[in-house]
Amino acid sequence: MNLKSGWNRRSFLSALGAVSGSLFAPAKLNASGVFTRKSKSSMPSVDGSPIVPITSGLGSTGDIYAELGVTPLVNINGTVTVIGGSVMKPEVMELIRRGNEHFVLIDELEIAAGKFIAKLCKSPAGYTGLVTGGAAAAMVVGYSGMMTEDLEPRLISVPDVSDFPRNEVIIQKSHRYAFDHQIRLDRGEAGRG
Repeated sequence: MNLKSGWNRRSFLSALGAVSGSLFAPAKLNASGVFTRKSKSSMPSVDGSPIVPITSGLGSTGDIYAELGVTPLVNINGTVTVIGGSVMKPEVMELIRRGNEHFVLIDELEIAAGKFIAKLCKSPAGYTGLVTGGAAAAMVVGYSGMMTEDLEPRLISVPDVSDFPRNEVIIQKSHRYAFDHQIRLDRGEAGRG
């Protein structure tokens, strides 16, 4: 599908934050019994464009999935990546919106997020958390970490792991599942026929 509306990940997340913010913004009852939105305080300046309502293009109908031809489903499985992971709480969407206001160094952000996750999970000293894009990405990162052991020469030689002391994964038959191919990716086999 070729979208010529100028959308990208950043504008989509901005729009998503704007929609959730407008749905969950605090309201107050005025003297006439009508709910009104609180007046906005002055917002700090942002690096990107301000968040505005979507009036044309993707998202303008308010039903983005219908616009894309995707059918929503009822989640009976829980948090599963292949059906979107999870529906985020309004507080999470607001944090995403705030994170979208400025540019930052991703390396610095990953370190800070890892420390925050470790603290939240009460991890032992020296441990950090890691945010990935889902179960498959977590497997790639996890197995890569075990194989490289954070040794610079090994990190540089990836995806060729043929000389690594640990480059084989054994999985019990009962534990096999659809994301096992991520392990082959770690072994440098993804590009091989």
